[in-house]
Amino acid sequence: MEATMSGKTEKKDYRFNEALAFSWGLLKKNMGAFIGLTILAVVLNIALSRFFIFSFFVSTITFLGYFVCVNKLRKNTPIDYKDFFWSVTNMDRFLKSIWTYILTTIVALIGYCLLIIPGIYVSVLLFYANFLLFLEDTAGVPALKRSKELNQGYWFTLFFLFIYLAFINLAGLLFLGIGLFVTLPLSALVLLDFYDFLVIQNPKTPEVI
Repeated sequence: MEATMSGKTEKKDYRFNEALAFSWGLLKKNMGAFIGLTILAVVLNIALSRFFIFSFFVSTITFLGYFVCVNKLRKNTPIDYKDFFWSVTNMDRFLKSIWTYILTTIVALIGYCLLIIPGIYVSVLLFYANFLLFLEDTAGVPALKRSKELNQGYWFTLFFLFIYLAFINLAGLLFLGIGLFVTLPLSALVLLDFYDFLVIQNPKTPEVI
């Protein structure tokens, strides 16, 4: 990829259909594992959602664990049950994941309290903050800043990607709901693919010592 005179990579467009086709190819290679993983995440969330006091922690654990497993599967790396509970196998990691989730939720809620549009803007901008603990070993405020950096110049792309994936999952829901066990892991694969794209477009800024 050619660099501009300023040293930054030239901005490229993210092609949704190509990303979907690529992710579908990955999904088909290990369909059983992806579907089984999705069933586990859904059942666990439904079973424990009745206990409101635990629902926040459960959603954080399953969200991270699910994407950790999807990320490993897309790289042809074997997974086991410990990967699904990745965020709770280490106390420091668990606290970092909870703290990052709380921060992103608070900032997003502030945006929604101001108006709907600021809330949507912040939610999209900080979407990848919760992924960065396992993708870049980054958490807390640095994760929020890094998510903002990643989405620089691509906020609308991610926003429309959410809409694009929402229609795909709606189609899965209409197919007796069973289709979600295919469209949910497919969506996760596309979102991780978009992260890879963003890393190339907006590499991490070196810290000044």
